[in-house]
Order: sequence, then structure tokens, then C-alpha cells
Amino acid sequence: MLTKKLEKVVEKYLDHYVKIPAFQTVRNDFDLQNRLLNILRIFNTSRDYIIRDGQDIDEDYLHELSKNEVLIRMQILEQFIAEAKTSTIETIGNAEVHRVLQNGSTNKVLLPYLDREINWIVISILSASYISANILMRSTFELLIGLATKKTGSMKDRLATISYLRLDERQKLKKLWDHLCSWSHPYKKWQKEICPVYYSFDPTYHPVISKESTENLEALLGLLLVITIRKFKIDRDGFRKELLDREMDLFKIPFIEK
Repeated sequence: MLTKKLEKVVEKYLDHYVKIPAFQTVRNDFDLQNRLLNILRIFNTSRDYIIRDGQDIDEDYLHELSKNEVLIRMQILEQFIAEAKTSTIETIGNAEVHRVLQNGSTNKVLLPYLDREINWIVISILSASYISANILMRSTFELLIGLATKKTGSMKDRLATISYLRLDERQKLKKLWDHLCSWSHPYKKWQKEICPVYYSFDPTYHPVISKESTENLEALLGLLLVITIRKFKIDRDGFRKELLDREMDLFKIPFIEK
């Protein structure tokens, strides 16, 4: 009995903060929810292609290693194999092997994180939680860059190492990164873009911010599609054909013209 009452309370809470504003968004902006559905469909197709056909070995990273780095990696792996035969593998050896294998992988292990966050971003936009959506997109942007390059440091430096992006595309992505970072700080962006009086009421559809947030997500999707083809070596023509055959709209997705 108590559990049933608690479920009712939780259901009412979710209705207030998620379902009601989401339905309001759909009623006021059918095109927006159609774009969000298109994003999810394209993302799911890309995710499935990566899992099924995407390369596990990061060939680009391995090709960039110096001869000395290659020899060190080979020694670590050869030692691991030799120790495995006698069942005397040391903990430090396992850690080194794990590091070597992880550095040489394309990090498919990150896809479940990406899947969860993309869905929560869409839910946040639909339910008029625009600040949350943009904060999540900042983290998702960083995750995508982590898939694209092993480079660490500033975002500008990391973007510069992604050779299959044109200069103008890197500049656009850096601008998007700066924009999303600004949403992570509550002092200027929140008050400047979202009126405190407006935000003090129930979650409410905002046509300008919802459109901007959706465009930000489409840009992240465009980056993912480029990574899908260039980093995970997915067959471009077959992938594109499936998207078009299933009537997914690529027209508004940036970075995929070439």
C-alpha cells in the first residue's frame, strides 16, 4: 500500500517536470519534436553500425607512434604473453597491458555512456530543461572528442589533431565548445539567456532556446557521423544508403557534406 502511494507521488512529480512540459513542446512545435526524433533515429543507426562493423583497433593512433613507442608496446605484450603461460602475471604487468590495449583501442566501451546522455539531452529539450540539456551536451562533446583523438590538453589543441576535419569545421566546433562551456557557469549565461522570472514558474516551452539547443545537438550528431565513418571506418556509401532508405533527414546535420 505504501509503495503504491509512493509510486503515485513519483508519477505526479514526473508528470509535472517531464510529461506536461514535453507535451506542451509537442503541441507548440511539431517540427522540433520531429527533428529530435530524427536525431535519435540517426544516432541509433550510427551506434548500431559502430558496434557491429566499427573497428576495435585505433589504426590512426598506432600509425602515429614512434618506432621506440612501438617497441615498448611490443615488449609489454610479449612479456604478458610469456608470463601468462606460467600463470605468474604481476599486478603491475596487468596494469601496463591494460593501458597499452586501451590506448590502442577505438574506445567502443564509451558508446553506452553516449547512448544514455543523448537520450537525456532529448528528454531535457522536450521537457524545457534547456540548461540541463546544454550542460549535458558539453560533456557529450568532450566524450565525442575523446573518441576522435587521443590527444589531451586544450580543446583547440585536441581539435587540431583531428585530420579529417577541415579548418573551418574545427573553428565551428571550437565555437560550439565555447558556447556549451558558457552554459556550465550559472552567473552570466543563465540570467542573460533565460529570464529568472520566466524560469521561476513551471517548466515551459521556449521557442528560441529550444531551437538553439536542438541545433547544438544536431551539430554533435554531425560530429558523431564523421567519427563513425572516419574513425571507426564504417562503409560510407552503405551507411548513407541505409539512412536515406529509412527516410532519415540529413539536410540539417552539419559537418557531413563531404
